[in-house]
Amino acid sequence: MNDLFEKAPIPKAYFHLAFPVVLGMVASMIYNLADTFFVAQTGNADLVAGIALGSPLFSFMLAVGDIFGLGGSAVISRVLGRHDYHQSARISSFCFYIAIALSLVLTALLLLFEQPILGLLGATAATRPYIATISGTVLTIILDPLFLFGFHWGASGVAFANVLGYAVNTSLLVFFMRRAKTLSLAPKLAHISRPTLKAVVAVGIPASLTNLTQSFGMMILNSYLAAYGAQAVAAMGIVQKVYMVVMMVMVGFAFGTQPLVGYTYGAKNWQRLRATLRFDLKVEGGYATICAIILMIFAPQLIKLFMNQPAIVTMGTQMLRAMLITTPLVGFILVFTTVFQSVGAGLSALAMALSRQAILLGIAIVILAQFFGLTGIIWAQAVADVLTCLLGWLLYRHTFKDIQVPSSN
Repeated sequence: MNDLFEKAPIPKAYFHLAFPVVLGMVASMIYNLADTFFVAQTGNADLVAGIALGSPLFSFMLAVGDIFGLGGSAVISRVLGRHDYHQSARISSFCFYIAIALSLVLTALLLLFEQPILGLLGATAATRPYIATISGTVLTIILDPLFLFGFHWGASGVAFANVLGYAVNTSLLVFFMRRAKTLSLAPKLAHISRPTLKAVVAVGIPASLTNLTQSFGMMILNSYLAAYGAQAVAAMGIVQKVYMVVMMVMVGFAFGTQPLVGYTYGAKNWQRLRATLRFDLKVEGGYATICAIILMIFAPQLIKLFMNQPAIVTMGTQMLRAMLITTPLVGFILVFTTVFQSVGAGLSALAMALSRQAILLGIAIVILAQFFGLTGIIWAQAVADVLTCLLGWLLYRHTFKDIQVPSSN
């Protein structure tokens, strides 16, 4: 492992670490696309809108897991850079069990306050029945159509398929993690010092806020779109799934590279760190540009694959193109954010987490909706992306000046 992190060519180390994460993201992307596709075949705009309204709850669940998932992985990578394998085993065990405890508490609270939460999400009398059983899960492409069309279980069937898929994924991840030499799930190792806990939380909370603010942004967006009918919400729900085709891979590259960034930072190998970051920016920007161009060209055809209703196709095409136009900038935003998390720049990571999907998006929606109506709402995300990328670049320069990473020249 040390040879990979310390001596292997940057492209080789980068793709070796990133590809498994990308493949996992692609699998999740297929599940999400399949779910929306199969549900859309019912022709029920209220059902599609219900799933779109329930998506923020899934992002919220991810946000809680990110506190100790991404926070722990960032600290572990820096610890591995110092070759402290005993500490990495302790951190991994602690984060695993504390995440389970948090998820149980969160599940109980969501079930207890289900009705008020659905109201906050913007659910109406027509869409409310479809949200409660779909939120907070990922799907399995095989059981989805079987439960939905074969058994006629509706949204409940889709939710059950999702739970089964999640159970299988989690079991496989636990199996492979138990075979890792530098990580552990042993309960006896599940305790860490207060400074280590602070280090995990310092990275984990901003990482968590990234998903949490995504939920917040989606709630605001759906709330404003609801004024234009279920078709507008359904169209955005479809667009969000198609957009994931690009985003999931970008996120996979960004988070897959995080161990390499953290390791080289922990080892104080500044020249290799600089080269890694430059390569990461090139991969994210290049991939995003190519995919955005292709999807923008075929936007109408993609929307028709899900629901061939003129109003939804028209709105969906405009929404998809508006979101894709700033996709390369989102790639840079992901790099900035994961770098801040990897090197422990908590305040910079926090600023990025609060900007794109919360503060800037919320302000953009409110202002643009006031002056341009539906068109303003559709273009609000692009405006937020431009501003967030600018903020990320400024913080990036400031952060690396502070930690004195020299130029590779």
